Amino acid sequence: MALLNYLQFYFKASTKYQVHSPFVYDFVENVLEDKRQYYFFKTIEQYRKLIFKDSRPVKGKQQRTIGALAGAKGIDKATGQLLFRLVHHYKPSAALLIGTFPGIAALYQSTPSYKMPVAALEADNTIAPSLQHYFKEIGAKNVHLQVGELDFLTTAFVQRPSQLPYIYIKELPSKEVVKRLLSKCTADGCLVVENPYESSPRLSLWNWIKENEVVTLTIDTYSLGLVFFRKEQKEKAHFKLIPSSYKPWSVF
Repeated sequence: MALLNYLQFYFKASTKYQVHSPFVYDFVENVLEDKRQYYFFKTIEQYRKLIFKDSRPVKGKQQRTIGALAGAKGIDKATGQLLFRLVHHYKPSAALLIGTFPGIAALYQSTPSYKMPVAALEADNTIAPSLQHYFKEIGAKNVHLQVGELDFLTTAFVQRPSQLPYIYIKELPSKEVVKRLLSKCTADGCLVVENPYESSPRLSLWNWIKENEVVTLTIDTYSLGLVFFRKEQKEKAHFKLIPSSYKPWSVF
């Protein structure tokens, strides 16, 4: 099913040579196809190797270790670097991450600027102490981990008077909570859904988000679903995008 989903995505996807929106073209040039390597990439990948070797058991996870669970839930390096470039390019003033373990995505999004406060919500209190330990070890002091039921923690953020410039959804909240999150996003903000094609519930939520009235622009890179709320976008627009190197003939 995963291969079929990707093939369907691939054949429908466009490259920068088929894009006429200046905003989307800028995204492709400066985020999707940016190949610059940053010092933090090496540090985070060292963290990946470290946590994958963590043999401590996780309670209630069928005797799985932290390392084994991290291997199943961690994003790949290419997606992590894409997240880093996304935050680096748009420079949100703060970030809310819904679901955190194993922390790889959180680190890629928090390291572009240690001045950006990152609220990381985690439901599993047996994993949280390990996350706090690793974040401290790697120096991610701007990541503030909160542990509890995700809908409850997320609702608390929605009820604050300030708006949300950047939201990352790893673990799925209820649609009601997501609807409230969408209403709190800033006009120049971004909401990201991790791996929208990974399961039917994730794909269903992604398609539902795209139809929300406050959403004006979405970009689908297959590994990430990106939502923007640009006021100047008068009509809804949805883009499926891949690097031009994946379709070299698209230049013609």
